[in-house]
Amino acid sequence: MNKKTIGIISSGLAATTLIVFFVAYGLELPQEQSQKENGLVPSDVPFLSIAPKIPVSTQEEAATKTSQKVSFPTYLPTGYKIQRASVAEDIKSTIIMASSQPITPETTIGEFTFKQKGITIYMEPLGDTFNEKEWTNLWIEDNTGRQITVNGFNGVISDAKQIKRFDETIDEPARLVLFKDGLMISLKAMLPSEELVKIAESL
Repeated sequence: MNKKTIGIISSGLAATTLIVFFVAYGLELPQEQSQKENGLVPSDVPFLSIAPKIPVSTQEEAATKTSQKVSFPTYLPTGYKIQRASVAEDIKSTIIMASSQPITPETTIGEFTFKQKGITIYMEPLGDTFNEKEWTNLWIEDNTGRQITVNGFNGVISDAKQIKRFDETIDEPARLVLFKDGLMISLKAMLPSEELVKIAESL
């Protein structure tokens, strides 16, 4: 996997790759404040307009529709709850959105990520050719991240930070990517990375 691919994965479920739903081993929402000319979703796009369209209410329903093992978190920060969960049956992915406020059709990516400090959890099956070691090394290099083990499963994590992009300073959420049960699980939020670890431990 080359650097271009890794960049799409890691910046892109951004928040929240959490969103053009790109896809190569880990769909995430794209960097909310990225420039349109970079081909990423801008912050004023309604969040639900680019999320998977098939809502689910339980992890069992998500597992049935994606033919994958899906876990909903049993831990969320105080005041947070799952506001929406949905699946894309064609790529067998699941996305879970949690925040302290409801998500409406008018809620934008920027509002969800920065005002609500929303959490996105994205799950997608790993392909047969996925090379965890190579992917991990590239991700750490591109994201100033580090390796982590959660409940015996390998992953990578990076703290929330400010980065320079072109002539702008951009706030970038904390991210955690975990390899578990044949899935790549990506968590992202403008929260301390320790909170993402707690959520991942509860999956």
